Amino acid sequence: MKNLKIISTWSQGNKVGVIQEIEDQIESKIISFDWYFLVDFKNIDAVKKCLSGKYTGWFNSDPRSPDYVRVYVNDVYLKDHIKDKYGAVKELESNGIKTYEGDLMNDRRWLLDHDFEISIDYKKLYIDIETDDSLPKIEIGRDRILSFAAIDNEGKKYFQMLESMTNKSEIALISYMIDIMTKYDVILGWNLKGFDVPYIKVRMKKLKINRFQDWKHLAMIDLLLRFRHIFRFDSQIRKFNLDFVSKHFLGRGKISRTEKIIELFKKDKEKLEQYNLEDSILVKELDDKLGVSKMMASQAAWCRVPVNQFGLYSIIDSFILRIAHSIGRFGPTSLKAINERRRFKEDKRTENPDQTDTNKSKYTGAVVLNPIIGRYNRVYSFDFKSLYPSLIRTSNIGYDSIRNVADDDSIVNPGTNCIPRSNKIIKPTYFNKIPSVINLSVTKLLEKRKEYKNLKLKMIEDGTNYGSDWERVVSDEIVVKELSNATYGIMGLSYGRYYSIDIAESITLFGQWAINYAKSYFESIGYQVIYGD
Repeated sequence: MKNLKIISTWSQGNKVGVIQEIEDQIESKIISFDWYFLVDFKNIDAVKKCLSGKYTGWFNSDPRSPDYVRVYVNDVYLKDHIKDKYGAVKELESNGIKTYEGDLMNDRRWLLDHDFEISIDYKKLYIDIETDDSLPKIEIGRDRILSFAAIDNEGKKYFQMLESMTNKSEIALISYMIDIMTKYDVILGWNLKGFDVPYIKVRMKKLKINRFQDWKHLAMIDLLLRFRHIFRFDSQIRKFNLDFVSKHFLGRGKISRTEKIIELFKKDKEKLEQYNLEDSILVKELDDKLGVSKMMASQAAWCRVPVNQFGLYSIIDSFILRIAHSIGRFGPTSLKAINERRRFKEDKRTENPDQTDTNKSKYTGAVVLNPIIGRYNRVYSFDFKSLYPSLIRTSNIGYDSIRNVADDDSIVNPGTNCIPRSNKIIKPTYFNKIPSVINLSVTKLLEKRKEYKNLKLKMIEDGTNYGSDWERVVSDEIVVKELSNATYGIMGLSYGRYYSIDIAESITLFGQWAINYAKSYFESIGYQVIYGD
């Protein structure tokens, strides 16, 4: 459809909710969509036998590959529990029948089956709440919300304060907050997901404000989390509280106060308003200066994911699955993603795996060569070019190429041949030579990065390195750089479809081998290696 852009999507029962822009007009709609997962064609008889009498549905061949069959399952709502489509996936997996992409939510399935353009222009609202701090330790949702402040991307300000310490007054305040927030596409804040949003949710439950569905389309961006990620190696940023970060980047911090928030509420409401508003203004100015949310929107759109589904796993997953589909392959189902997500449905919003328990599994990581402290002349620095992505390509590492037993066509991973794993055992891994989906994905990302870097150099030579075209090229180059570097990390995320300690350690042990090999080589020709990372 001409000039159609997707702003946000969400799953709503068996349907898909969409906010889209068509010819500069914004519309919200609910789309009927038949969700499905896939199985190997060779297993179709076993699939039918396993599901017979328990689930109803139908089967279709998949147009992308004759080796796979789509399984459509009807949701059946029983009195005591839901016997749903994900149950059918778990039933098959528990019986040893492999499924593919059975963890995808309705909207993710729908998006992957289409090639819509994703919007990068969003209406943003930067928010902050202040709560009753009468007691020594603040507990999420225990005490009343006293005030709400916000500023949007165009500079419009909002402020509302509790009129009295009553449920009626707080219900009115929270209703006002929701009314304002739902006018926007993206809600941003500092520690938004660690404090503001969970606090509001708990108060809504306690006060029986049943408006969680009003949030379904909103993207929630916690700039504290993104700043921690982006500047995690910046030694100048010693703290990540709003005051310190604002002083570092903006030259000014939060409004100083010695009073508790409750004291300001009772005795100096004007200062409370200034204090609350200034926090939201600082967050906006940090985002304006550093372009953090703009970059997040660009990363998501590049991978064909709306920003309300943003998460590094989600956007990389979308990119990889699209590569897989283009060659008639599919991604394995993550049962843990299904199980984790089911525990996070208190407000019935779409939850992507990034919003579940995202702890990385423990496995052997990188090697750091201890520095030989001293003062040196004629020091040479050598750098591996895109080390982990390059190693993935060299060994053809991937979920669909790994082998535990070598054959004539195997690629031997040298690190796993000689370096112990986390369990202290040396366990070689091998990979076949048919390009893996991960290899193909990383290759495309590295090729795109090279393309963008060359385009940047040409624009500099031509004197056209300014304006929106230049900014887009710079943005795209940063996007593909982060995606290619982060592809390795998803192998060690236990909720992800690509999770495999064998694969993750194949990458890190290969990296250790490469660094130690380089050290041995330079020492063999007479150089002293004084540090390595």
